[in-house]
Amino acid sequence: MKRNRVGRITVLCLVTILAITTICTVGVRAAGQTLTLWDCQSTEFAEIAVPQYKQAEKELGIKLEITSIVWYDLIKRVMLAAKAGGLPDVVSFWGTGITPFMAVNDYLVDLGPYIEKENGGKFKDQYVDFLLSRYNDKWYGISQAGGSICLFWNKTYFAEAGLAGPPKNWDEYLVAAKKLTQPEEGRWGVSFDGADIEVLLWMGSFILQNGGRIGRVDGKIRINEPEAVEATEWFLDLIRKHKVHTPGYVETTSPQARELFSTGRAAMINDGGWTVPYVARIEPPFEWGVAELPSGKIAGGTSSGCDYAFGIPTTTAGEKRDLAWDFIKWITAEPQIYRFIYWAEMVKKAETPLEAMIYKNPFIPATKATYQREDLLADPHFAPFLNQAMSPGFVSQYHYLPPQLDAALEFFKTEMQAAALGKQTAKETLDKAAKEWGKMFKEWEDEYGTFTR
Repeated sequence: MKRNRVGRITVLCLVTILAITTICTVGVRAAGQTLTLWDCQSTEFAEIAVPQYKQAEKELGIKLEITSIVWYDLIKRVMLAAKAGGLPDVVSFWGTGITPFMAVNDYLVDLGPYIEKENGGKFKDQYVDFLLSRYNDKWYGISQAGGSICLFWNKTYFAEAGLAGPPKNWDEYLVAAKKLTQPEEGRWGVSFDGADIEVLLWMGSFILQNGGRIGRVDGKIRINEPEAVEATEWFLDLIRKHKVHTPGYVETTSPQARELFSTGRAAMINDGGWTVPYVARIEPPFEWGVAELPSGKIAGGTSSGCDYAFGIPTTTAGEKRDLAWDFIKWITAEPQIYRFIYWAEMVKKAETPLEAMIYKNPFIPATKATYQREDLLADPHFAPFLNQAMSPGFVSQYHYLPPQLDAALEFFKTEMQAAALGKQTAKETLDKAAKEWGKMFKEWEDEYGTFTR
């Protein structure tokens, strides 16, 4: 017993010394240092992100100079600034979308050497695979969180129509959409994004739930296989045959669909966790909820393409580069990710449900441990997103698309709009997408070699 106790004390002393050494090293490195940072978080999630950055300044002994830019503008600005050599010390960027572009042009630091110093494999294993900012197995960024698409439904309308709850499958979904469509009242069953670049995100889950796949899987482009065609036909029927969609699918943007739901003109929408605080702030005059997507042949869904990754531009050098890594390691650690999506302390202090909602940010976390947080799994606005992300049928569809992701998505959007307008069939639409995506993969790999994430 005595020997074991001495051993435990020795280990404890060693751990304490190592911890103190690490803190001192960061402190010495950080003393008097300023890091420039571009993000969208402190604009779009100010109540959570800004205090978190202040905590980073305090714990790391640094000063952050933050330029905050809305999400889609941030994507464009990062790519333009990278070409001009004008990136900050640390950048928050679209990990899934632009990592290949940033990697092949040597705009971002390969984080591998830093990760190896953090016990390599063990460090990597704490993160979920579908939110990794990789290119050909190299890590160029680490994410805080990403999105998952779930069903938002109007509980009041459902009750008035005699519908017991959210639809569990496609059949129930169609029945509900038809019953809830009342044009004379200015109400429709559903609304989708049909005008933005991410049209595929909002309808892709139907393909996956029908047993289809999107993009290149096992070396083959599979977007135009029978399961995908059948699902796309079913989706288009909602718009053209059953007429349960709000008027003007091809003109409806994602924010407009969100507004149509929040104002009671659409009874159901498929959207991401970011819509929870949006709807809550509007305080609509009806009860609403979030549920997992209705299942087709299989259950499941898709992750959204918006993942908030942090990386180090190659223009950041010397001690600044090491300090940038210290910041990224801190901001993407499990306690910080948990606080970013759910600031439990402030939720408990909130005096009203609306105030509590301000400190909830229902994204799916990048760290595996966060999925087991009991308060998240018990929260009716969080649980559907987390449970769906943990289901066997959940797929990160963008990981299988060409590395020229924005161009691939833009092409798909244009072809889907043509199909929705009756200018071509679902099969013709997906055949065109398959051909164009195959061409994109070939062009990339002819220039840069084999592509993998």
